[in-house]
Amino acid sequence: MDRGNHANRIEDDQRKHETEGLVDGAPVMERDDRHLQEAVSVEGGLVMGAHRPLTSEPVGDAPSVDATNKLADFARWFTPSHFPTNAGALADSARSEFAPAWVVTAVEELDPDRTFDTVGELWEATGLPVNNNTGENSWLE
Repeated sequence: MDRGNHANRIEDDQRKHETEGLVDGAPVMERDDRHLQEAVSVEGGLVMGAHRPLTSEPVGDAPSVDATNKLADFARWFTPSHFPTNAGALADSARSEFAPAWVVTAVEELDPDRTFDTVGELWEATGLPVNNNTGENSWLE
């Protein structure tokens, strides 16, 4: 009688049991309607899932994701220590920081003697993207 084979089979069965979740995935208990996404009616038709706005669409009273990202891109070139200062100094600072051309150009087009206390004021003065719902940059306040 070879007891070594019997012990190996028991170990193999135990290992198979221990690794079953890794190989086959965890079992899903009670797969029923509670776990399924409900259909949402959109303009008379049925569509699975809710509407996810595009990044260019505003969400409620907030600006679009694209407008927010544009403001963040603009603001990263001006630290709080730059303010308050005038547009001429901000344009020089943006050039020295190697800001993208669109940032430098937007600031250079402003009156060089105009003073700004915050990057929000600077952004509003440049006329770059505004809140799509109201046509104003009120969300910067």
